[in-house]
Amino acid sequence: MEVKLNYHDEFQQLSSSQVFSDQNRDINLPFIKDARIFSDTTLYLQDISHWRCPGSTLIIDTERPPHITNQSTRKLIRNFLRDQPCCDIFLRVVTDYLGIKQARPVVLGTQRAVPLNGTTRRPANWIFAHHLSDFYTDQHHPHSSFLNFDCNGKCLQLQVPFKETYIRKKLLMAQQMAELTYLIMKAFQKRSGWQLSNHEKKFSRVWTITFKNLLYQLSP
Repeated sequence: MEVKLNYHDEFQQLSSSQVFSDQNRDINLPFIKDARIFSDTTLYLQDISHWRCPGSTLIIDTERPPHITNQSTRKLIRNFLRDQPCCDIFLRVVTDYLGIKQARPVVLGTQRAVPLNGTTRRPANWIFAHHLSDFYTDQHHPHSSFLNFDCNGKCLQLQVPFKETYIRKKLLMAQQMAELTYLIMKAFQKRSGWQLSNHEKKFSRVWTITFKNLLYQLSP
């Protein structure tokens, strides 16, 4: 398995690349024992627990160079959820209703953390899809895809070993969760009389539409 990270300059030209492979015993990256992930800057989590190198997770982030930690992706996501204003049981109710039993996405307002593989209770590779600008098949390697991220003005590209159709399926699950969550909020609004916050309105009107357009444009 191999993940390739491409950096682009201000002219959107490729400036440098880094390749991370399960065949490399020495990835030569910073090791952070108590690493954390952040909705505003984290882009991707790669499970490396079965790779030949030390560590359990490779973290791709815009504010820190790629680094590894001995924490599993599951632990990182669980710690991430503890800092959010929404409890894990709500996400379980929503995913159960939609029939998503394995690899449950995390959809919180404008945030979308989507597992591309694995199960709920085991390590997986996670994409923070709210930073995703587009994705497409690698023409030279049809079983791989390019993920383009635009985060705080920083543009990065990842080449991951997943088919474009598979990634789209996972993103659609997250979109279904977002739509159902908004319907639940609207129902509570009618019953209790409280108003949706500006953050929630932005979630429903801007991010949901944008995400739908992205998936529509990339559909066959």
